[in-house]
Amino acid sequence: MGYCARPFDVSRDREALLGLWRDNLSDRSLASQLEARFAWLYEANKVHALRTYLVVHEESDAVVGCSSLVPHSVSVDGHMMAAAIGVDLAITREHRVAGPAVVLQRAVVNAVANGELGAAAFCFSYPNDGALPIVKRVGYKGIALTSHAVKPVRTGYKLEAKIPAQWLRAPVAFAGDLALRALDIGRLLRSPRLHRASVVSRADGRFDALYESVRQHIPVLGDRRAAFLNWRYADCPTREHTFFAITDRSEGALLAYAVYTQTCRTAILVDALALDDRAHTALFVQLAGHLRALSFNSIYASFLASPSFTKTLEAGGFLLRGADRTLAVYTPKAASPATRKHLETPESWRIFDGELDL
Repeated sequence: MGYCARPFDVSRDREALLGLWRDNLSDRSLASQLEARFAWLYEANKVHALRTYLVVHEESDAVVGCSSLVPHSVSVDGHMMAAAIGVDLAITREHRVAGPAVVLQRAVVNAVANGELGAAAFCFSYPNDGALPIVKRVGYKGIALTSHAVKPVRTGYKLEAKIPAQWLRAPVAFAGDLALRALDIGRLLRSPRLHRASVVSRADGRFDALYESVRQHIPVLGDRRAAFLNWRYADCPTREHTFFAITDRSEGALLAYAVYTQTCRTAILVDALALDDRAHTALFVQLAGHLRALSFNSIYASFLASPSFTKTLEAGGFLLRGADRTLAVYTPKAASPATRKHLETPESWRIFDGELDL
């Protein structure tokens, strides 16, 4: 069988692409939202509109796979650089052999290396276990495994299997929740800061200012300015997100924010950024209180960051739960040695799942 890759043409390939999404995307909840997702990814924000490549079975002229790049900006060593996020790699079941996937991914990395995405200097993605050997074959490098962390917000859900009797479980859960609150109050007292916590509907200029301050101290940090955050989270049609902000009580400046979505009674922390450790503490404690009032059970985060940030999470009450997904980066040969070093150093990155899981 022969395969070739070609750029996506909306007038010719739209239905074929939607079919690939429908049959192959891992998140089955998207099946009823494909049209809305298409409009969001290709039409709602031209700055981040997907550049998609298709792989075609030459004998039948059938589209059998797709892979996309989302134009993105990343701060590397304090300098803003154009980059791209690899998403939506899918191959139809009957063609899931190495050949078409390699042809497709080679087209993707060539687009970056040859400047077809403008000034994109590199791309990065979360390939699944099956795709990881394929992307490595075309030049990606596996950087590190992401870490998982959980912060308990309430205790009752953990007691159901251990204490079947409701009359006994309720008071034990009440005492456990009081203990969690006391621990969080202690964390705030050890790191006091005059602040205000609130839910905001959209990111604004204060988010830009926070990002400009923080990116100077994190070697590799993706765009967190308001335009990107609003497109990615506030305007996302397939999942509802909530912005939770910590502001300075006297000046109103943004000190920290978190973005979360919901799965059952778990808040999935898809993004977070803070000015310093005290702001992180205020963020995690106040977020836990906010979610406790809404009857959430826990906060879950998947991330890749420096050991110092991991300690910050632990100090905020998160418990580490191992590692899983691989961050893979493709850096063209033309990249400077300094850029390559930062991108290939796991401790340089600060990234949450929301940045890649589109």
